[in-house]
Amino acid sequence: MAGKIFRIVCYVALAVVAGSIVALAAATAFGGCTQSGESVACTSSLAQHAANGANMVLLTTVFTGLPMLLALGGVFFLARAGIRSVLQR
Repeated sequence: MAGKIFRIVCYVALAVVAGSIVALAAATAFGGCTQSGESVACTSSLAQHAANGANMVLLTTVFTGLPMLLALGGVFFLARAGIRSVLQR
């Protein structure tokens, strides 16, 4: 039971970190955002909020390390499930 909960937490962390990377890249590419250091400046309000949220998640991930470790656990569990599904065929 605890293993399943840990696996779900790792998958959620992976989704949040990957989603933040995608959101920041999309805001930079399509929202007219520029990033200088820790701040992001965008032309639209929606892109500004998305970029600020994604930047906050990524900075927390880099400086604390815990979300990164959980996301790496999600990558491990995802790879293991993929290998198991290929081997069962």
